Amino acid sequence: MKRMSYAAVVLALAVPAAAQSPAPAEEKPPATQEQAQAPPTEPAPSAPAGASRPAAPPQAPPATAPATADATAPPPVEVITAPPPALPPENGVSAIRDVTLEPGVPDLTRGRRPVAPPLARMTGTTGTVEVAFSVSAAGTTTVQGVTGPDVLKPAAEQAVASWVFRRARADRAYLVAVFTYTGDKSSAVVRPQAEPPAGTAAPPPAAPATPPAQP
Repeated sequence: MKRMSYAAVVLALAVPAAAQSPAPAEEKPPATQEQAQAPPTEPAPSAPAGASRPAAPPQAPPATAPATADATAPPPVEVITAPPPALPPENGVSAIRDVTLEPGVPDLTRGRRPVAPPLARMTGTTGTVEVAFSVSAAGTTTVQGVTGPDVLKPAAEQAVASWVFRRARADRAYLVAVFTYTGDKSSAVVRPQAEPPAGTAAPPPAAPATPPAQP
């Protein structure tokens, strides 16, 4: 009885000791040579609480490659405009007796010759009359101004109004005719004028004739 009690006591003491003994540690595999030589890594510092991350820098747009010139395109051609040709000079001749043309005056084809009016011949009036006029592209004349003795002015003006020129240019020509009356002898010299008299405007073009209405 005593022996059984002793065995029971030993068993009762051994069970709690076995329960309180720690479990054997788990064996780790031995470290390799590279792991042994590698320095220990430090953990990255963590951002403090509440700090915002820095904004990423704006990205530049992708650069586009410059357009390459077409190798087949022809080179640019520089266009040089030549100045307009000079207008031909009008150095004409007169078909009317006692009328002389200076250089720059077109051909005088027809018209009245210089003749003193009867009253001037009867009274023996002499003098010089200057008639400024223009010539259209068609060759007709337009009187712009007359200076001289009143007795001689109508004859000179009528003579210039009857003249017809042959034009080689399309612009209007401005001329001056100087009539000289000395008794029974009269003559005229026609020369160009640089510009029309001040305040003188070119006459408006004539309106085209309308045919009569047919009944």
